Amino acid sequence: MDNRAMMAPVETVKLSDGTTRRMEFDMGAFAHAENAYELHFGKCVNVNVIIGELARQQMRAVMAMAYGAMISAGEKLTWEQFAKGVFTYADSLTLTDAVANAVLKMYRGNDGNGEGDEKNVNSRGAVSSGST
Repeated sequence: MDNRAMMAPVETVKLSDGTTRRMEFDMGAFAHAENAYELHFGKCVNVNVIIGELARQQMRAVMAMAYGAMISAGEKLTWEQFAKGVFTYADSLTLTDAVANAVLKMYRGNDGNGEGDEKNVNSRGAVSSGST
């Protein structure tokens, strides 16, 4: 078995304030995202629901996944710090792209080539069937 397929996707983003944030999309990130949904959005859901909301470009899903991935990568942030100081309007597209890229890597394999994949995902995470 190829070990690359077992690695969690990692994204590093440079934000408009000059800081660099690391995001690790492992199982811990999913657990943190589920927890954020329950605590901050009042919804007890599993990661599959969150991924579905990412595909529909819902901002709460992007926020929860980005936050979960940062916490899982070792960032020391409260939700309030993240929501007010990291996930800003200026950086929302950068973080959305990072989450979408990581989800693509998870579903296509870490090489991201998507061979044999029947779905296309645009840069904002929307999923569509292969036929147009």
